[in-house]
Amino acid sequence: MASNKRKCLSFDTKLKLIKEVEEGTKSKAELCREHGIAQSSLSTILKDKDKIRATVNQGTRQLKKQLTYTFPDVDKALLIWFEQARMMDVPISGPILIEKGEQLAQDLVIHTVN
Repeated sequence: MASNKRKCLSFDTKLKLIKEVEEGTKSKAELCREHGIAQSSLSTILKDKDKIRATVNQGTRQLKKQLTYTFPDVDKALLIWFEQARMMDVPISGPILIEKGEQLAQDLVIHTVN
């Protein structure tokens, strides 16, 4: 069994790595050792640097993964409903969110195949 755990870096850290490589102050091997990542991970970060910069510019520096939504309209509507319910001190649980999400999907005529 491997003793090393996977290391997940925030977008902010990835951006710092990109800047350090571009400035050339440290070698790639040094950066990998400092951050505890493999050189292949650094190569992937450098390959995706445009996407990483775009994500950071959107204000999501602390996230570690880019979130994708299957139904963005449902997610937006559910967020609006959630914020309104919280302002009225309505208790909300996971099952309630799921039920409301399914209801909103039906209202927005989104059908999924189960």
